[in-house]
Amino acid sequence: MSLKEAIAEEIKARLLTGETLQVVLAKMNTLRQEFATKGARGYWEEQLRLSDDEQRLPESYARPFGKAVIYCYLGDKDKGLCQS
Repeated sequence: MSLKEAIAEEIKARLLTGETLQVVLAKMNTLRQEFATKGARGYWEEQLRLSDDEQRLPESYARPFGKAVIYCYLGDKDKGLCQS
């Protein structure tokens, strides 16, 4: 799945949780900017930051397993394994 496809799916998921289009697009623009400036690491760091926002989380990243996945993408397997 490409970044473009992943963000399109995340937009759908966030809209289904009741987030407004304006808020969702702002978050996705931030993800795109982080990817453009810092690459995949920037994208995953922003996903980690978004996972701490407890308002209307659609993705599994908010759960311990999801955060573990993000930490693994960031190369921090020790933190990933400590998620519970």
